[in-house]
Amino acid sequence: IDEDSHLLDFIQNDIFTLKKISVNIRSRFVRKFQLAKGYTQKKYIGSPLKFYNRANIGIDDKLFAGILVEKDAGESKYNDFTTGFIQFKNYNFLKSLVIGDYVIEAGQGLVIWRGYDIQKSAVVTVGTYRRGRELIPHNSSDENYYLRGIASNFQLWDFNAMFFASKKKLCATLDRNNNVTNIYTTGYFRTNSEISIRSNLTETVYGFRSKYAHKEKYSIGVTTLFSRFSRNLFFEKKINDKEYSAIGIDYNFLLKRVILYGELSFNSPQKINLIKGIILDILPQLRIISLIRNYSPNYFSRYANPFSEQSQSANETGFYIGINLQPLGTVNLSSYYDRYIFPTSRFLIFPIMNEEYFIEVNSKITKDMECTFVYKHKIGDKKIKTHDNYNRIIEVYDIKQKDIYRANFNYFVNQNIKLRVRFEYLTMKIPALNKFESGKLVYQDILYKDRKRLDLNCRIILFNTDSFYSGISQYENDLRGVLSVPILYGKGLKWYFIIKYQIMETLTISSKYSYLIVENVKNIGS
Repeated sequence: IDEDSHLLDFIQNDIFTLKKISVNIRSRFVRKFQLAKGYTQKKYIGSPLKFYNRANIGIDDKLFAGILVEKDAGESKYNDFTTGFIQFKNYNFLKSLVIGDYVIEAGQGLVIWRGYDIQKSAVVTVGTYRRGRELIPHNSSDENYYLRGIASNFQLWDFNAMFFASKKKLCATLDRNNNVTNIYTTGYFRTNSEISIRSNLTETVYGFRSKYAHKEKYSIGVTTLFSRFSRNLFFEKKINDKEYSAIGIDYNFLLKRVILYGELSFNSPQKINLIKGIILDILPQLRIISLIRNYSPNYFSRYANPFSEQSQSANETGFYIGINLQPLGTVNLSSYYDRYIFPTSRFLIFPIMNEEYFIEVNSKITKDMECTFVYKHKIGDKKIKTHDNYNRIIEVYDIKQKDIYRANFNYFVNQNIKLRVRFEYLTMKIPALNKFESGKLVYQDILYKDRKRLDLNCRIILFNTDSFYSGISQYENDLRGVLSVPILYGKGLKWYFIIKYQIMETLTISSKYSYLIVENVKNIGS
């Protein structure tokens, strides 16, 4: 969803139960009122309507099925992306059987994990310590990191075995020799050039996972994945072939107040990834987590998604430590420190040490008021574009430092009304560009929740930043199933409101309207 525009969204939820049959239907329509150049210049072949429909059915907690169709703004077909599944569950030793689309969560994500996860947050164990759900039907609009085929999961006492096989079409950029130089993952097919690379690559994946888990005390798992493509992949040094394989061994041990966990994976003896961690529950009020990661520069697994700073699970070495502390009943302290490097780079002779630390203090001042203070510091290498002595555009690496100061205040007026205020200040330095920038943001939330049917959510935001480099991101409340974390930059104002009304027990309608004004610009986006 393009949050830099007016939004109008409709959601319908129809849930009923009849002889242990449950049905859930969700529909959503999004329309940007102003037309982008892609439409006025007829570059986009479809309408500006964004369309989403999903239906799920469950029978006796044994049989489940779902289908989702989606169209992005600018695409021509209302079923431009279609995903679906049929799942059988809990039949004797068969824990789950999925036919259609699915995702897998295994180990710590070094071989395979769903396409998204939280990496760092105030809850220091979220994202850094993973307990996979193994086999999950794919029921989202993610168009890339899922498998399509058949998968089965068997449980026999403490032993679990999973088999999976997949074959699907991908979109890729090709060089002159028809080698794949990049796999296209945006999911947009609005123009003729985007459509021209659609489904020009076939991927076949199959694998096996086994795990022994003794109650909640310990578990050991092995994951193997084999993948073959219809064209040769040419991704720098990582892979230059039509196929690859990845094998991972993961463990999890619970020893009273200590949890030991980790995973080792490899493509070959020269391409090894390792992550291992420890969680200490020293006191009921104190939890400490520490982990190290060492990812080979040439390791490759397209479906890997472990804890990392980069989107890829390669070329990274780091140490992370996090603390959750509740010294008093009304005060919570969360903090983490992460230090990491990217060992090899085409642009750097010596790698630059990156570091990030975060501190959050949350306190409940009174029964009706709580406050949160956050400080975040991040410094590391950044690839930037600049001009050389001949006014040519070049790419260079330099240090980028960013500091964020944030204060939140929540006030509960009564059982129905809640007020929230945020103040945020950001500074950013890039010595190579001789840049020192800052950004400021403040917003006010008014939330109303009726005990019966009506929910209202209104926010007004004022922001002022020097450029996009010093833009400030903030999580926006949205309709169910929509994640919105826009970056606001420049000088301007934004507001939105959300209305949710439960018409009857089985039907809910929601809508969101958003408005953005940016000063001293001729256009917003394209």
